[in-house]
Amino acid sequence: IRLPKEEITRDDPKPELITFGKWKCELSRDVDTVIVSTGPITVELKEYIIINNIKTSLYNAIYLKPMDLQAIYELMKYKKVIIYDVYATERGFATYLSAKLAQLGYQGKIIVKSVLDTFVDHATIQEQRNQFNLDFDSLAKLID
Repeated sequence: IRLPKEEITRDDPKPELITFGKWKCELSRDVDTVIVSTGPITVELKEYIIINNIKTSLYNAIYLKPMDLQAIYELMKYKKVIIYDVYATERGFATYLSAKLAQLGYQGKIIVKSVLDTFVDHATIQEQRNQFNLDFDSLAKLID
C-alpha cells in the first residue's frame, strides 16, 4: 500500500462535509478533457490548472470505493478522461475506473497516469514524479 507522505494540516476550523462515496468536482469547465485525481495532490493540481489557465475540468475522487457512479456518468460527456493517481499503480483505482467507463460504453480516450509497477531507485517524491512523467508539466502536455 502506498500512502501519501505530504504534510496534511488541520487548520480549517470548518471542514467541508463530503457524503460517503461521493467525489468532488473541483473545476467544471466547458472543455473536452477532464482529469480525475486522487489524494492531497489534487489541491495543488487545481491551483496549477488555474494559474496556468489549462483547459480541463477536474474531479477529486475522494472515495475510491465505492465509486461515485453519478460522477462517472458526468465523465462520459468528455472526449478525454485522464486518470491521475500518483499514489498507486495503474492496477488499482485507475484500472477499476477505466473498466467502469468501458462497461458504461464510454467512447472517448482514457489516459492513465499513475506509478509504474516497477523497481524504483531511492529518490525524493518529486524526483520519482519527474522520472515517470507524473509531474504537473507532463500532465499538462496531455491536454489539447
